[in-house]
Amino acid sequence: MRHRSCRSLIVAVLAGLVLAVVWACGGATSGPKPILVRDVSEAIARATTRAEMERAFGRLFDLVGIADGQARTTLMQFAQPHLDSGGVDHGTFRESYEALLSRLAADPRTAGYVLDLTAEQFLATVNGRLAAAYADPNTPQNAVYVLLSSRPGHVPYAAPQMTLDEGVTVVQVMVMLVVYGNVWTERNGDSIVPSPVLASAKGLPARPAGPCQDACQATFAGCDQSCGNAFSLAMQQTLAGFREQIRPILINVVVIVSGAASIYSMLYLGCHGDAACQQTLVDAKNASIAYAQQHLAEGLAQANLVYAGQVVRNRDAFQSCRTGCNQALAVCLEGCHNQGGG
Repeated sequence: MRHRSCRSLIVAVLAGLVLAVVWACGGATSGPKPILVRDVSEAIARATTRAEMERAFGRLFDLVGIADGQARTTLMQFAQPHLDSGGVDHGTFRESYEALLSRLAADPRTAGYVLDLTAEQFLATVNGRLAAAYADPNTPQNAVYVLLSSRPGHVPYAAPQMTLDEGVTVVQVMVMLVVYGNVWTERNGDSIVPSPVLASAKGLPARPAGPCQDACQATFAGCDQSCGNAFSLAMQQTLAGFREQIRPILINVVVIVSGAASIYSMLYLGCHGDAACQQTLVDAKNASIAYAQQHLAEGLAQANLVYAGQVVRNRDAFQSCRTGCNQALAVCLEGCHNQGGG
């Protein structure tokens, strides 16, 4: 009966990771009273039942801007391990981070999501952001750093400095996944962005001599430069739009994959050597990774389609602009010719 209960818990936890995780980029859910990170932390610490923990986690999701219901269902699976552990340390910061990297690196399907940062470097990134986070702790961007750097119910008033040997709770491990996804995306999000290449324009009319012609060429040069500037601005905006479109996709995938690895590591020992329990855990982890791969492929395909279409429109607009400049130059030069060469 114990092993059957264990298998049920594993299925409930890891099956949730197969769901799409959509991170809202906006602010916290609006309401008559702002949600404070300190209140959320204390609510998590006070919770003694599953229902109380779910309410506390619901406020946490509101605070950090997780609006999607399926995402809430996925991360809610951390509630039970937190209650079971009684809020004691899951391990040290170093152990939790390195265990996550090890689980990701061990599988070729997830090796691409391993940050090229040591535990020391990742911690330095976190510590470097704590002062700003504690200065304005109740925004989605900052709340995750406050919750990562403090134990439930013990949010300091001044920014601390975390250490590698500092113990972290299950809740802090959960928040670490969100921070990990953000840092990974910051460092790797642009690596899959195609580099647009602007083909050089050809077929310009030969430059004749004479003051009239010089004036025409000067006018054309300014027109041509305006076309180039407009194209450059359009491509910058297109690239920025592409990055904004893929950012939540990448964060979703990293959180799903890292979450699967983390919970797999957390619960594997709970099988107590039961082969069926262990296989259920492995199957659930593999299913979540397969979903993440499909989610990434479909999301990038759609984003690339939108990006490619906009690039074509930008280039068409650029060529149309240059055609207009060429036509204006031709009219100007014809006028010079009619005037007897300038």
